[in-house]
Amino acid sequence: MLIGGVVAAALGGSAFLLLRPDGGPAGQDDGRPGGEMSPSQAADGRAETGTPSAETTVEPFGAEIAGPAALPRGKDGDPTALAAAGGTVVCGTGKGVLFGWDMRSPAARLGDGGDGVTSVAAGALDGRTVVVSGHEDGRMRLWDASGKRLADHRAKDRIRGVTVAGRAVAVSERHDLVQDQYSLVRLWDVATGEQIGPGLTDHFGGVKCLTFGHLDGEDLLVTGDGANRVRLWRLSSGTLLRSFTTGEEGGIELVACARVKGAPALVSTHFDATLRVHDLATGERIGKWNFSSWSPDDRGVTALVAGLLGDTPIAVAAHAPGGKVTVRVWNLDDGEVIGHLGLRDESAVYHVAIAELDGRPVVAGADERGRLHVWSLGPP
Repeated sequence: MLIGGVVAAALGGSAFLLLRPDGGPAGQDDGRPGGEMSPSQAADGRAETGTPSAETTVEPFGAEIAGPAALPRGKDGDPTALAAAGGTVVCGTGKGVLFGWDMRSPAARLGDGGDGVTSVAAGALDGRTVVVSGHEDGRMRLWDASGKRLADHRAKDRIRGVTVAGRAVAVSERHDLVQDQYSLVRLWDVATGEQIGPGLTDHFGGVKCLTFGHLDGEDLLVTGDGANRVRLWRLSSGTLLRSFTTGEEGGIELVACARVKGAPALVSTHFDATLRVHDLATGERIGKWNFSSWSPDDRGVTALVAGLLGDTPIAVAAHAPGGKVTVRVWNLDDGEVIGHLGLRDESAVYHVAIAELDGRPVVAGADERGRLHVWSLGPP
């Protein structure tokens, strides 16, 4: 299976992808749990089931347009990480297996080995498309598009995230919750297995979330810790670029990088059921919005990804508070909810990525039942 197109990076439930397709329709979020329709959504056909009304075109916003594709379960494990590269989705499992899915045919096995996959990324490196996988046992692997293993090295600690940004980089962390106030974080060159720069030792309570971004010509690792501090680290050297806090209230939960109003920004979710946006260069808060009218009772984000829908910066956030599953698509310019993704049942969506299908943006996701899905982000 070939993997190509747009470059994406994913780490567990968070990711960053830059797309410039045509935009989709806008709407409001009235706070209904489980992705229920508001009256306006019912009127224009954006039903949770994805069934269009007579007045709408096929594949309306939020409709499931590919899948569900069931992964082999049992010995191969359940989905634990997801990434997208153009028209292909890459999924890692709890048994260390990698699958590739072109959103048209059954998922194909790319490779396996090592403990459970903690993160995957796909993109271009040295003129070819590659996949990077990080594992619970510290393994970090590099694969080509056909599944041939290009590199296989092992860090001393669990891999927390991987990316393809000029080179394949993995992030490991050692943290004893009982004995250590601060964790040890290290960066690794996946191709060579060599450590990049010194270890990072000032994450209070450990790294709660991380993502990858780009600022002022530099590729970055972005981390959030137990003190709500966000730090920007240079991937080239492992040195600190700058830091800021997201505020004392509402512990930081998940993060993703985006471009808001033309500038690099950090999108974050918090345990007080808020979505926040900060300027990545200055740390200044751009926006803060409740998940819905029944916040903070709908806290519990399971996945977050950010990108562009036309010229509109968006975030896709999957929630499963108290078994009420919903996936919202946010407009990051104004904090309005564009719409919900239609869900077939109450299975929680634990991983999301933005991909391309037939030249337009879609959301790919993996649920707790080991199924891969694809949802429309609006008519072409």
